[in-house]
Amino acid sequence: MPQLQFVVDKRVIAVHILQNSDRDRFLPDSDFQSVVDFQNAAWKLNEQIYNFLRYGPSLLDSVLTHSIHSDAEQAEKYIEKIILLPEFIKLIPQIEKACTNVRAEWEQNVSKSDKEISSIIGFEVIGEWEVFITHPAIRTGINTGKKIIWSDRNDWPNYNTIYLWHEVLHSQFGASNEEHAIIELIADNELRVRLNGGTYPPFEGHEFLNSVKQELLPDWNIYLAQENRGIREFVKNHSKN
Repeated sequence: MPQLQFVVDKRVIAVHILQNSDRDRFLPDSDFQSVVDFQNAAWKLNEQIYNFLRYGPSLLDSVLTHSIHSDAEQAEKYIEKIILLPEFIKLIPQIEKACTNVRAEWEQNVSKSDKEISSIIGFEVIGEWEVFITHPAIRTGINTGKKIIWSDRNDWPNYNTIYLWHEVLHSQFGASNEEHAIIELIADNELRVRLNGGTYPPFEGHEFLNSVKQELLPDWNIYLAQENRGIREFVKNHSKN
């Protein structure tokens, strides 16, 4: 089964928060004002470097791998300053609580969910992933290989478990819309129903993939009715790339 290490990394959190400043990144009814306060304080400290971090497409990957390019040395020093801001320090207990919640839910569900995922895809997923927990007010789900960024979500029961599986499964598939839709059929929908009950459709997951999932659904139901399943063959037969 997957081995997940849950991490609260201040540098990753700081850059992730700056790169998620748009209001649509905040979850409805969340306590996001403290996040905005930190973003404002970081902007006042150095607007130029703030914008460099805010809009730099590869900066988050650089922080995750501790390899910020030499051209960004100012940004490295800036990160060390903003994680000492009172507005940032205030966020850490909230993030640590989120980390505790996510870890507890995963550990409670991992044996059953691993059994269900193995049944759905036809093999056991094995490996180690680092899960970097960010502020729970921010809507996020990122997989950069063996590093995942996640925040505590409670939209419905077992939400964290199901979407951590979603991110883990990204390491097993390519990046086409068909493969992403298959991941959503596996985790967001089939695993969700097995853990929580209910039916689908309607689908959980990205709305822009609903038409793809609907197109896959007849063959998906035939696949699930098989005694011996093999998701790689299903992907091969249904991926257009």
